[in-house]
Amino acid sequence: MKRFLLILGLLFATTLHLSAQEDDDSDDNETIRDKMSEYIQKKLNLSNEEASKFKPTFIQYFREWRATIRENRGDKLVLKQKVADLQIRYRDRFKGIIGEQRSNEVFNHQRDFIQRLREEVRDRRQKNDRRRN
Repeated sequence: MKRFLLILGLLFATTLHLSAQEDDDSDDNETIRDKMSEYIQKKLNLSNEEASKFKPTFIQYFREWRATIRENRGDKLVLKQKVADLQIRYRDRFKGIIGEQRSNEVFNHQRDFIQRLREEVRDRRQKNDRRRN
């Protein structure tokens, strides 16, 4: 009986710990998503009206994009195809909000943002490594 309660307790504690990690990840994703959305809106020079229509659609796109990456991480070729399909679908949605020219630029600005974010993370790690040595 004690063994059963111990196993049940460990299982419960592990479940709580894992769900807390998922919440942390989602908070990080929301922060990145919001910063990415702001960056793209600024780069596209959206009006307030355009931005208010663009952001909810972008949030929906971002969620689907993240899910696509998670689901297809193991097969790079399938991942590229699924992301391309997603971008084509959302390009049409963005086109109705911000026009054809700028809807084509959304994904370029997304790539730029991701590249800048990676560089910033790399620079921070290098600074931390220098401080430790």
